[in-house]
Amino acid sequence: MTDHNDLKINDLENNMANIQKDVKEFKDDFKEFKNDFKSDFQAFKTHLDEKFVSKADFSPVQKIVYGMVGTILTTILLAFIYQIIIK
Repeated sequence: MTDHNDLKINDLENNMANIQKDVKEFKDDFKEFKNDFKSDFQAFKTHLDEKFVSKADFSPVQKIVYGMVGTILTTILLAFIYQIIIK
């Protein structure tokens, strides 16, 4: 009976050692993943900053374009009304 218990204890100790080793490897892999993710995210953020404008920078352009489009559409609408009423 003692031999059987000793075998179980040895198996448990081996399993515990394997689990500790796996946890350490997981921690190392996770640290590597975290560092890679940070560097990839920084590269992505830099790429976005280079390729696109911020909303604050785009606001004046948006107002000018919307104003021009509104003026053009108003002119077209008034031309149709003029054609209907006058002619």
